[in-house]
Amino acid sequence: MTSTVILFLKFPEPGRVKTRLAVSIGAEPAAQAYREMVAHVCRQLEPLPDLDIAVFYDPPEDRSRVLAWLRPLLPRRFRLIPQAAGNLGDRLAAAFGLVFDQGSSRAIVIGTDCVEIRPETLGEALSRLDRAHCVIGPTADGGYYLLGLRRPAPALFENIAWSTEETLPQTLRAAETGGLSVQQLSVRHDVDTAADWRRAQDWLAAQRRPDPSPSQSGQCVPPLPRPWRGC
Repeated sequence: MTSTVILFLKFPEPGRVKTRLAVSIGAEPAAQAYREMVAHVCRQLEPLPDLDIAVFYDPPEDRSRVLAWLRPLLPRRFRLIPQAAGNLGDRLAAAFGLVFDQGSSRAIVIGTDCVEIRPETLGEALSRLDRAHCVIGPTADGGYYLLGLRRPAPALFENIAWSTEETLPQTLRAAETGGLSVQQLSVRHDVDTAADWRRAQDWLAAQRRPDPSPSQSGQCVPPLPRPWRGC
């Protein structure tokens, strides 16, 4: 039984990634934030050697640059596939259709906007697919950071108001209409604004902070400096 993680990403060209964030902090800082988020999400895949990784990238003509960028971030084997044409729903439906056609029995799509994804998050999602047709990881703003399926369900991606507070409710209604059972994971945050990015930086810094050594007798470990400040 093959389980596939579908990773959706774009080449981190300033002005083409994290455009909502760029309004607040500038195109280059937003692109740097995006690079950092991608690197973090890639690290979460390393402890899961049995997963098939399919990276769907955009734009299609940037394959060589995407490959050079990702090789040091994803040292294990992965497939690099250009995203299909159309809106986000068209591209998601095509990605799921392709990996199922190629033999996957379970597939989970994640983006790079949610740094709170952990290896355990993916493991839980796969486990829940044993009991439901669909698993969704909702975001606090009404979207989702993860969606998993055990068979193609193109109706989940049709007539959806993407990147709005209606994205998740409309997806859940589509699942109900289609007779699909759904299980939801914990609510997490993605990054669209400067405040979101500050929260993400704090979360990343906390993950990198070493635990206090027993020999320190309760002394506090000073926090690591933030890796980058955009504002």
